[in-house]
Amino acid sequence: AGVGLMEIVTKPDFRSPEEAGAFLKKLRSILRYLGTCDGNMDEGSMRCDVNVSVRPAGSNELRTRCEMKNVNSVKFVMQAIEVEARRHVEIYENGGTVEQETRQFDPVSGQTKVMRSLLTTTAIFPNRICRPWC
Repeated sequence: AGVGLMEIVTKPDFRSPEEAGAFLKKLRSILRYLGTCDGNMDEGSMRCDVNVSVRPAGSNELRTRCEMKNVNSVKFVMQAIEVEARRHVEIYENGGTVEQETRQFDPVSGQTKVMRSLLTTTAIFPNRICRPWC
């Protein structure tokens, strides 16, 4: 019947691409040790959805986030975070606002592109509420 999906969700607590990359490497090592996953991201055994938001210096308030779906290597996760954070900062510095949307990281171009906007997502899942399991 195929392979079951295991989803691990963290709090928004990573401060840099390097910190997120180190977390993924450690998580992959633990999953391999437990025998629950081979961790081969390039083969699709392990994927990462990355949420990025930025905040003004000295502030604790997170701004609008964007999610990059199915990033398939630690290196690409780190690049996606860097590129997307830079995109957010440029938008805010130019007086704009970041739209909440799902994006895809393209490692060839080194850019992110829109997959769907929040409006599309709310139309698909109008009453979606996610609650923590523990």
